[in-house]
Amino acid sequence: PWVWGAAVVACAAAAIVVALRPARLDVRVTGGSTSDEGYVSPDGDGDALLTFSDGTQLTLERGTRGRLAELTAGSPRVVVEDGRARVQVRKRPHARWAFHAGPYVVDVTGTAFSIDWSSRLERFTLELHEGTVTVRGPSSESGLAMRAGQRLVASARTGDFKLEPLVRPTPAAPPPPAEAPK
Repeated sequence: PWVWGAAVVACAAAAIVVALRPARLDVRVTGGSTSDEGYVSPDGDGDALLTFSDGTQLTLERGTRGRLAELTAGSPRVVVEDGRARVQVRKRPHARWAFHAGPYVVDVTGTAFSIDWSSRLERFTLELHEGTVTVRGPSSESGLAMRAGQRLVASARTGDFKLEPLVRPTPAAPPPPAEAPK
């Protein structure tokens, strides 16, 4: 009888561990590949598009070095080691994405933005297109709250940062109509 009781307890414990284990996000890479360590390499001269199972999309532009550091559904982490990434995070309850670029961390719940980190210049740029984020790093350890339409440029070398309105490019004027042949 005690063997059956121990077996039931062991099965219940195993079920609890499985139920509490954080779910992992799946990722599909188009235009690139991932290594066992999570590094993403764009193929050829194009960008690498990563589509996650929660609907989030990440584009690593050509020449960007990035890594998938953590893929748990509740707190995924992406590291941009050098280069530019465009991000569109799908808002989900209890999900907290974090994007690391040099000494800066961008905490996200659901938004669209681009980040650029130059390891050579130690310069960080974030352009926020939708939603809100919090940026932590040199001179903003407690976090700088940003909202859509803002751009942050920061230097890890000097600790300087500048928050300014995001200037959207003006569309080019259409070409004049072609003249009819005479």
